[in-house]
Parts: sequence; C-alpha cells; structure tokens
Amino acid sequence: MKKALTVAVVVVLLCCIPAAYAVSFQNDYEAIDRAAQSVFLLEVYDGQDRLLGTGSGFVALNRGILITNHHVIEGAAYLVAYSDGYKDSFDIECLLAADPAKDIAILEFDVWAGVQPLAANTRSRLLRGQPVTAIGSPQGVINTVTSGNISNIVKGLFGAAVGIQFTAPISPGSSGGALLNENGEVIGLCAAALTEGDAMYYAVPIKYVEELYEAADVNTEIPLYIYNGLDPASFALRSADGTEIPDDALVYEEGDESGDIGMFKIRLFDLGYWSASDEYGDEYTPELTAAIMRFQRENRMAATGQIDAKTVKRLLGENATEHPTLVSAKTFGVYHATAEVGRYGKRAYIPNDSGEEVLRLKKRLKRLGYYPQDAELNDTFDSSMAERVVQFQTNNGLVDYGFVDYATLIKLHSLAAVTGPWKSEPTATATPRPEKAVALEIPDDGLAETRYGTGNTLCFRLQVENTSRTRTITAYELQVCPIDGDGQRMFVLGGSYTLSGESDLKPGKTAFTPYVIMNDGDRIAGVNVAVYQVTYADGTVETVAEPEYVYWSVE
Repeated sequence: MKKALTVAVVVVLLCCIPAAYAVSFQNDYEAIDRAAQSVFLLEVYDGQDRLLGTGSGFVALNRGILITNHHVIEGAAYLVAYSDGYKDSFDIECLLAADPAKDIAILEFDVWAGVQPLAANTRSRLLRGQPVTAIGSPQGVINTVTSGNISNIVKGLFGAAVGIQFTAPISPGSSGGALLNENGEVIGLCAAALTEGDAMYYAVPIKYVEELYEAADVNTEIPLYIYNGLDPASFALRSADGTEIPDDALVYEEGDESGDIGMFKIRLFDLGYWSASDEYGDEYTPELTAAIMRFQRENRMAATGQIDAKTVKRLLGENATEHPTLVSAKTFGVYHATAEVGRYGKRAYIPNDSGEEVLRLKKRLKRLGYYPQDAELNDTFDSSMAERVVQFQTNNGLVDYGFVDYATLIKLHSLAAVTGPWKSEPTATATPRPEKAVALEIPDDGLAETRYGTGNTLCFRLQVENTSRTRTITAYELQVCPIDGDGQRMFVLGGSYTLSGESDLKPGKTAFTPYVIMNDGDRIAGVNVAVYQVTYADGTVETVAEPEYVYWSVE
C-alpha cells in the first residue's frame, strides 16, 4: 500500500510540471509575432493628401474592424493602414462608431484585411502587477513590442469608470495600439503617456470598445471627411509645389500620349524610378509601365503599371518614396543596384578597413571622378579615400563624415550620384579651320570650357570674337554637333543668343557663349561647332549657307 501510494504521488507531481512551467505570452516570441500581424501602422491624411501624423490600430471583434484612438483620426479625410512588415496597405475612409470622451474610434476596412482578429478579454479582472505587452508604432516605427505590468487601475480616466495605468513604454505614434495580457488577449487600447511622470502610460479598457461596437449600427458608417467636417471642395489634387491638377487629366495607360506624361517621366526621373538618358517623350511606353510599377510597389500601392489618380497624388506629392537604387549601366541599360549594394551590406566602412569591398568602393568613386583616371587603387581605406568620401558626401548633400555609411553607399550607386572634380574638368583642344565668312569667329586658341553636369550631361561653352572693325553684333546663332568615340554625329543642337545693351559684342571684343547642355556626356568624344547666323546693330543679318565647323576634342 505504501509503495502504491508513493507511485501515485509521483505521477501527480509529474503531471503538474508542465503547468508550472507553461510559457506566458510575454515569453512566447512566436505568439507575439502572430499578434503583431493584426496590428497596423496608420498614416493620417487630410483632404489635400498632406500627412497629418501617424498612429496605430489593431483588428479585433471582427475581421473588417480596425480599432484606434479618436484623437488619431481627428482632422482626417482618410487613413492608410500598413500591415506588419508593410506586406499590405489599405485605404480606410469610413468610421463605424466613435466616442471622443473615451478616446475610441472604430473604423471599417473596405475589404477584410486578411488577418486574424485579436481575442478580446472583457471578463477577467484587471489587477495591479499583471504582466502586459504593448504593440504599436511609436514615431512611425512599425509594430514595436514593449513589456511591463499594470501599475494601477485609475478611476474616471478618459470619461470612463476606470482606466489602465501600465509600465510598458509607449510614445507618440503608439496611440491606438494593443495592450495584451499574459494570455495574448487584448485588455486595452493604448492611449496616452504622462509626460511629467516616469513610466506612466494609460490605456482604455477593451470592454468600452466592445460596448461601443455592439451599440453601433453597422449600416450607418460615415466617411471620415464628413465626420471631421471637411469640405470636399477643398480636396483639389495638387502637386508638390501647390499647383492644382484637374480631375480630368488623371488616368493614363500604355499607348497614351500627352505633355503630362512627359512631366510624369521627369518626376519619376527625379525620384529615381526613370532612367531615360536622352529625351523623355510624351508617350506611355513599356519602359514607363515598368517604372510606374516600381513606384507603385515601393509606395505600397497596387502595382498596376497605370498612372491612375492615386498614383498621381503620391507621385506629385511631398511624401513620394524615392528609389535610390536605380543606376545606369555602361551600356546605357538599366538595372537595380539592390544586389550591388547588398554585396557591401548595411554596415559602415571606416578608415583602416581593408578588403575587396573597399577596393570596389574605390573603383566606383574613380568611375564617378573622385580619383584621377590614372590613380592606382588598393584595398585599404586610407586617409586619401576618406578625403574622397568627404568630397562625395559634400557634393551629394550628405553629412561629410568621411566614412561610408549606408546612406553614402546607396547614393554612391544611384543614378543621381553627383560626379567628382576630375570628371568635371575635361580639357578641350581645337583644330585649325578656314576663315569664316561672317564677322563672328571662334578663335583657334580660344578657351573652350567643359564640365560634366547632373544626369550624365556635358556642359560646353566657347569663346567667340567679333572680328569686324566697325560693326557691333547684337545676336548670333551657333550649330553644335556632339561626336561619339566612333566619329559619328550624335545629334545637332542650335543655339540662338540675343545680346542687348552692354552685353552687345563690340568690334574686336571677345565673350563667352552661354553653356550648351548635351545629354549622354560620357559618350561625347568631341564637338563640332559652327557659326550659322549673325545679326548686327544696324539690323543686317548674315547667314552662312554651308557652315564650317571647328572640332573640339574632349579629353
């Protein structure tokens, strides 16, 4: 009997062990990760698509319901909700129910978000010392997780009978996030922090949210802009500079042509999504489709490849996401530099580093003109390289730390990387040419200034001379023909320059022409220039029937 009793006791104790060591929600990292899938980062926009701020919200009670604080939605025309890891985004425009006093807003998705609603616990008693976990997006950092405990149950908070004071840290942007108990159930709606106190954070108990939801009429949803008293007449679509865009000029698709499409291409180029190295054109091409799809994906939109109203709003707005990893290849093709940058990783390279990665960085700096072309490169991050990096960072609007951080790395491989001083100081030499038939000449020993500009352009200006003894020149026209490395003419430019007053070219005087800007700068090996027409102060105009070109080589 004694032996049997002993065995029975052991069995009971063994059965109790799993319960004693059960993993709580705070220590179940996979459970926390699953819960985070149901919490969203919210961007709040007014009627002119200006970002008012960010907040948090979570799905509970119903798959189509998003819960947040009332103060998050104040002044909003619509919200954009981003799921964990930015996998999906949803426009939210309708409010189902609100209680400003308790700081509760219940919103509706147009389509279900495809995530599991968090379980809500309105039954268990809230106790001081109870472990809690907060999930939200402080300062827009999506789904940050913090832990703590309930420090007090406060009476009369947010116009409710009771509120929750807890210690899990939250900050601006966390508003509307979920407060969960040790079982992973929502017990509160994160709402506020006491700035004068230490670790004093407050939440609205979920039971008040559930009561508001149950009392709501599901057929009485109201647009946010109406709830917030916004005038739809003020919702004119505007570009980043404030210019109004007409509604009838919003939707474009492949095959369309218009000047607006050319404008969109230029805007895409400025943002890094378009790589046209010569003329943009006004046609909606397959290349533009691909660029628009990239833009839509990276701005968390449906990647249709078509410029619709929503794409136009984001494209021309101040909050458009840039795409810094699009670079132009030597063959004038285009590729993503994501893999290229990935080879270096996201770490910083500092003086005294060495290795193949440093050598590749030096080679890239050399291609951009931050090393002389005859420089011999090694794989060491020395003081010379630090100076080149400072120069690159300064020229490209970055903080001049003198080491390669990730921002520098991205810019280094981007289409918009600004070239360096060696590339920007090519020399030009002229070949003799026959005497010109008009009084304006380009002296054989005159100085031709060349420099590389942004976007792979070559900027070129010449010295001209009025060889007449008596006549003043008031205007002239030049023809400029860039020549590639195979000696082929690339295109023809006409430059007409009208002078006035003190700028008139007096007899025997010389002057510089304005800069002529030419695309495909790294393909240009030389430039043919000829005087085509000259206008004198007495109104006489001389035109050269067969312009005689002087050739300037770019080295």
